[in-house]
Amino acid sequence: MSIISQKKYIIILYMENKYNIETLSGGSSSDYDSSSYDSENEPIIGTCLHWVGGKKRLLNRIFENLPEKFNNYFEPFMGGGIVAYNMIDRYVPLDKSAHLNDWNKDVININTVVRDNHKELKRYLLKWQKEYANIESKEDKKEYFLNKRQELNKLIGKYNVKRAALYMFINKTCFNSMMSFNAIGKCTSGLGTALKPTLYNQENVENVHNTLNEKGVKLYNGDWKKLLPKMKAGDFIYFDPPYVVDDRTKHNYKYKGKDEWTDENSLELFETFKQLGGKGIYAMMSNSYSKLVRKHFPKKEFRQIKIPIHRVLAGGAENRGIQYEIMIMNY
Repeated sequence: MSIISQKKYIIILYMENKYNIETLSGGSSSDYDSSSYDSENEPIIGTCLHWVGGKKRLLNRIFENLPEKFNNYFEPFMGGGIVAYNMIDRYVPLDKSAHLNDWNKDVININTVVRDNHKELKRYLLKWQKEYANIESKEDKKEYFLNKRQELNKLIGKYNVKRAALYMFINKTCFNSMMSFNAIGKCTSGLGTALKPTLYNQENVENVHNTLNEKGVKLYNGDWKKLLPKMKAGDFIYFDPPYVVDDRTKHNYKYKGKDEWTDENSLELFETFKQLGGKGIYAMMSNSYSKLVRKHFPKKEFRQIKIPIHRVLAGGAENRGIQYEIMIMNY
């Protein structure tokens, strides 16, 4: 149980405007959601990583549109974990299970370490945090950063506490928290501008540790489809896959090499999503507000919410600012 809430028994109040959404049965509807959400004012379980594409500012959208009731929870693209941790803490029934998967081995390694060995992780990160903060010159900080990156690259294929700590160090000190790796698995992220980053947020780590140790929470590393055979009628799955390329900015997060995610992968996921309703499985998906996505999920068949987001990592100033993504539900 997290220290934030007495699980399942607190009432979460959102002090903001509500909106109507389009439903299969008709009634008043709007596909545009203009309400704002400041997660800093809500008691949430924070993450251990900075994650590009994280859903911290969309938690309210997601939680307000959950099925009225569901059994087990599935998340095949866990990423930074902000949705998973808070979903488990607030909404997954105590007698049910939560299945969390990601293709990224480091993501699952870090969560496994936080679950099973967070005290050793703490020793590494607090030591490095102090050392890094005490370095004054930019050149010496860069040297320290590159040495830690080299240490990480010596651990290719070895997923343990030290690798988890090194990954978290690079994630908190690299440019825009962009974790990049070349074709042979070596980290190539460059130094960022944070002078005294918090490498180990004790409250976040302890909350995640407690959440992952709850009965029925299971971690997986592999293809998203490995969770499908485990689902049954009445279960709920949230998809947050790599997004289809945005129509206007042509922007998305690039997945290269063996991790490349193509339109063919998206189409396979779309077809799977469409089949789940017939099996009695509730499904929700976040994606870009692109023609390809809207073509495959017409309003007459699927509930949709168009969500404004503020993009800061798109290439070129003309591509930054308010863009849109979409949330789709089969219920």
